Amino acid sequence: MAKKFLLAIFLCSASMVSSCSLYKRREIVAKPDPNGSVKERIAYHKSEIRKYELAMETEKHQSMRALQNRDMSEVRRSNNKMARYQRKIDAHKAAIATLETKEN
Repeated sequence: MAKKFLLAIFLCSASMVSSCSLYKRREIVAKPDPNGSVKERIAYHKSEIRKYELAMETEKHQSMRALQNRDMSEVRRSNNKMARYQRKIDAHKAAIATLETKEN
């Protein structure tokens, strides 16, 4: 009897835990149109800049972790990725500048 009672409690608690939203769900985000109006293109470039800045932050953390572990090939790989992300950020900033001059 005790085993059945414990099993019932376990199943009830498992169903309650699994039905709750414990994990962060991905948000549905509307992407600005890169071929739309000037404001939409500016918004697109700003969202891309944010995306690459977040990616750079994660690469910085990975680079620091690899440096602490003395894994120099991983450090070089992370630094190369950060340089690539920085070039893309600069390209998007230049595109925003040209779009703002076109808009005015």
